Parts: sequence; C-alpha cells; structure tokens
Amino acid sequence: TFAALLLVTGRLSDLYGARRIFLLGLVVFGATSMLAALAPSGGLLILARFAQGVGGAMILPTSLALLNATFSGRARGQAFAVWGSTIGAAAAVGPLLGGRLADLSWR
Repeated sequence: TFAALLLVTGRLSDLYGARRIFLLGLVVFGATSMLAALAPSGGLLILARFAQGVGGAMILPTSLALLNATFSGRARGQAFAVWGSTIGAAAAVGPLLGGRLADLSWR
C-alpha cells in the first residue's frame, strides 16, 4: 500500500497542501497503529497494517516537501541529513525491534 500510494499522495499534497496531507497522514497512521496493536485477530491486524501503509504514504512525501519549504541554504541540507539519518536508523533498528517484540507476543 505504502509504495503504491507515494505518487498519489505526493500529488494530493500539491493540490491540497503538504501540511494538511501530512497531518491527515499522522492521524491515519496513529489510529491504525492503535488498531493494529489492539487487533484481536490476524485478519484485523492485516487490515490495520494495510491502512497504516496509506497513512505512511501520506507522511513520507509531505515531510520532504515541508522540509524543503521550511529550510533554505545550509540549514536545508542539514535538515535533509537529519531526516535521512533518522529514516536509515529506523530501517535498521525497526525490523530487529519488531522481531524481538513478535517473539514476546504480537500484542
């Protein structure tokens, strides 16, 4: 879901504003994360994860657009470096932490 919707949500942010789509993405991702955490069945967990992809696809392109609009010059480069480092660290640590939590319980 995430990868399939990146271009669509990028375009939506051009039409409706990056801040608006970013905030909507945070709400969708947060709500569906809670739903996934509390899911009583595997089917509902899969549905929640699907919806998380929608929220995540709203967050990623708009966060870059907001950084680009907020910072200029050297500060923009530093902001993108922090963003990229954070994304890289999350990609490295997330699966390890997720695997450990799954060993304990999926809830």
